[in-house]
Amino acid sequence: MSMNLKPDPTYIKIISRLAKENMLTRKEIARIVEPNFPYIPAPEKLIYVLSEVDRYIDSLEKNGMIIKFRYKGSRKDYTVQITERGLSYAEKLRKGEK
Repeated sequence: MSMNLKPDPTYIKIISRLAKENMLTRKEIARIVEPNFPYIPAPEKLIYVLSEVDRYIDSLEKNGMIIKFRYKGSRKDYTVQITERGLSYAEKLRKGEK
């Protein structure tokens, strides 16, 4: 049963807020972002999971959404893609499910 989830700016904000508040574990972030992303930032090392929201809302690729994050003390931005599966998992987390 396929849920036709459209990537929506709200999900990005949810993920961003949860990560900023250190409410997401590395494992949870790993389940939200593209699985082949080489390493997942530890939430306490994130400055943001999102930069310039409005610019990235238009940055849809395939069935996922592009987001950016940066490590504390780093000048480099990393870009990851959130998939439909990641979006539905993020929504579950938001509702307090695991």
